[in-house]
Amino acid sequence: MSYFLICHVRRSDALVGLSRSVSFIVPTVVVPSYLFLVTSLAVVVLNHTGTSRLFVRVMGRRAKHLTTQAKRAAKLGQSKSYRGDTAVNRANYAKRRSMKAVTLLGLSVPIQLLDIANEVYPASFSIHIEGPTLGLACAPYEFKRPDSSIAFKGIIDTQPAGPWNTTEAVLGAYQYNEIIRVAYDRRDRWSASSVDSTEIQAGVLTEIAERIRAWRLLWEDLSNPQDAGEVEMKQVALNWGAKVVWMLAREWEMFSADREGWCRASKSGNLPWQRMMKDTMAFYTRVAADDD
Repeated sequence: MSYFLICHVRRSDALVGLSRSVSFIVPTVVVPSYLFLVTSLAVVVLNHTGTSRLFVRVMGRRAKHLTTQAKRAAKLGQSKSYRGDTAVNRANYAKRRSMKAVTLLGLSVPIQLLDIANEVYPASFSIHIEGPTLGLACAPYEFKRPDSSIAFKGIIDTQPAGPWNTTEAVLGAYQYNEIIRVAYDRRDRWSASSVDSTEIQAGVLTEIAERIRAWRLLWEDLSNPQDAGEVEMKQVALNWGAKVVWMLAREWEMFSADREGWCRASKSGNLPWQRMMKDTMAFYTRVAADDD
C-alpha cells in the first residue's frame, strides 16, 4: 500500500530543500503505522491514514504571524506607525524623495532651486518704496508672513486690475528693489582696494549655506495644507530666495576667478543681478505689449 506525504512549510529549511510558503504532495513507500524521521532540524511524522505533517524546527525566534494575510496586515500597520497615512505625509515624503541635489561652490543645492532661479518673475515697476522682504533680507532667511495692510498699502485695492497689480507682482517688486540695493552695496565693498578676498569668501559661503537651508524648509513647508494667500506669499519667497542664492554664487565665482573681469562685467552691465534687471524689464515690456 502506498501513502502520500502532504507538506505545507512556511519557513525555509535548507536540509529538506523546502522554500517558504510551499505546499506539495510526496508519494511514499509502504511504511509501518508510524515512522519518525528525526534530524537536527525537522521531525517527519507519517501515519497510516495517509495524511502526515512536517514539523520544522528553525533556529531563531518563533514566527509572530502564521499566515500571509497576517504578515501583510502587520507590515501595513508598521508602515502607518512610521510614516502616517495622511495625504500630507505622503506629499512630504514624495517631495523629499524627488529633491535631487547638485553642487554649487562646494555646497549641496537642490536642483529645483536652480531651475526656479533661472525663471523671470513679475515685479511691479510702479513700486519704488521699501516693503516686506518675506524674511529674505537677513539671517536666518526664513519666511516671515507680512502684515497685508503694510505690504500692499492699498496698492492692489486702489489701482486698476492688471498683471502688475497682483500679490505676486507687488511682493516681487519689494524683493527686486532689495536685491538691487544690496547688490550696489556689495559692488562698492568688493571694489575697494583693501578688500580681503578670504573674508569675502567666508561671508559668501556662510550666507549661501544659510539661505539654502531656509529654502529647503520653505520648499517642504509648501506641501502642508494652508490658505491660498499664504501659499502665494510663500511661493514668492521661494522664487526670489532661489534667485538670490544663484546670483550671489555666480557673482562670487566671477570675482574669485578674475577680479578684473568682474570689474569689466560690472561696467558693461553683465553681472548676474544686472542681467536680472534687464530680463525683468524685457518681461514687463512683453506682457504690457500683449495686454494692449
